[in-house]
Amino acid sequence: MPDTIPWASARDAAISAHQLLVVAWPDPILDSAGHDPRATYARRFWLPTLGPSTLLLMALLVERLEREPSGFRLDATTTAQALGLSASDSRHAPFGRSLLRMVRFRQAELRDDGAFAVRRRLPALTHRQVSKLPEGLAAAHDAFVAARPRATAPVQRSA
Repeated sequence: MPDTIPWASARDAAISAHQLLVVAWPDPILDSAGHDPRATYARRFWLPTLGPSTLLLMALLVERLEREPSGFRLDATTTAQALGLSASDSRHAPFGRSLLRMVRFRQAELRDDGAFAVRRRLPALTHRQVSKLPEGLAAAHDAFVAARPRATAPVQRSA
């Protein structure tokens, strides 16, 4: 996983978006235990962290990857418009900022071969991210996590 952000600005991200090949970023743990970006957990708890445009972009890309699992070329203009964003490549390009946020929060990465790999599931928020939520929402998150069944290790039986 790269440690650097591939674009210097939202403008750079918006310009390169017209050439991106979007592919799935497999993660065995997240793919089985993570949260769908279109589900309630994402809308309630990731929304204040990622922002609405980024969460909607991720949901749209995941939905499309379900239909085209081998990947697809991103039509940046159409995708931006579908999200209600400008497809401009201005200095503060909203679509470019959404791409950058996906990378900054490690929900996507730009690979050396030029592919834009997108995670299909979101992890649970970290303690630090929960601490930045509004108080009521942080409490709701804690209640959600407490109510969720925990996976347990299989019991070893002696012979």
